[in-house]
Amino acid sequence: MIKTIRPKLEFLSKEFIKKIIEEAHAILEKHGVFVENEEALKLLKQPGMRVDEQAQPGYI
Repeated sequence: MIKTIRPKLEFLSKEFIKKIIEEAHAILEKHGVFVENEEALKLLKQPGMRVDEQAQPGYI
């Protein structure tokens, strides 16, 4: 059987991907996100997601 050789492409380094994720978490923590769908909001609340009901219902 002939072994198939496939090149591995990496467009972003693992360190750069980690930095992107960390910065995305920082932005979401600072600014949050608005969730209009009540069912989705309930699902997010279940595991303990922080929801700011006073600022705007659905604002996480």
